[in-house]
Amino acid sequence: MLERHLSQHNAPTKDTMESLFISYALGHCTAEDITENFNMTFDDDVVVKISEKTQVDTTTHKPFKMFWVEVNPNRRMASFLDEIKTNGYARLYFKEKGASRFWQVQINKKPVSKPRILPRAPKETLEQTVLAFINTEAMQERIAGVIAQDEVIAFKEAEQKKLVQTAEDVLEPEIALNRFLAQEKIDSALRLDVFMASQGETAFQQSRRHYQTIMEGLIQC
Repeated sequence: MLERHLSQHNAPTKDTMESLFISYALGHCTAEDITENFNMTFDDDVVVKISEKTQVDTTTHKPFKMFWVEVNPNRRMASFLDEIKTNGYARLYFKEKGASRFWQVQINKKPVSKPRILPRAPKETLEQTVLAFINTEAMQERIAGVIAQDEVIAFKEAEQKKLVQTAEDVLEPEIALNRFLAQEKIDSALRLDVFMASQGETAFQQSRRHYQTIMEGLIQC
């Protein structure tokens, strides 16, 4: 970018200066052309500093120029600046090869300065990341659903245990009685078997003698 500082008989101050911008001028246009036209239009040496930059039109592939013009405005220039501030731009007319042409002039908007190196954002710890995820609304709803489901399952299991315990409490006397009776039957049978085993031969002999006696009496009759 080329810059030119021009002499000024009335030394400008920062409070009185205005920064203007011409976004498009033909490639053969020079800083002297811009300066001369500004000074002639407003009948004073209003241009304090001018900078230019050459670019290439992406459509026509021809070079064009942009100009940044620092001016120290006089009274005649006040209405021109008011038009720019009202409409966003104003036209600065000039003659070229007998034809009337113009440059579109805007206020140069100074970019807001930003630090070249931005401070690094603090890295979240794994715990902070997990907690942030857990605290999201969707995750909280999901957790509530799981907890509710677990509570239902735990309730059902507890109720089943209560029913089993109640059934055991109710049936325990009957079960005990049946076990007692069954054991008594087993014990009685065992005692009978033992008794018969010890008395089996004598009883058989007595029965045989009794049968023979009966038979003998029948024969005698």
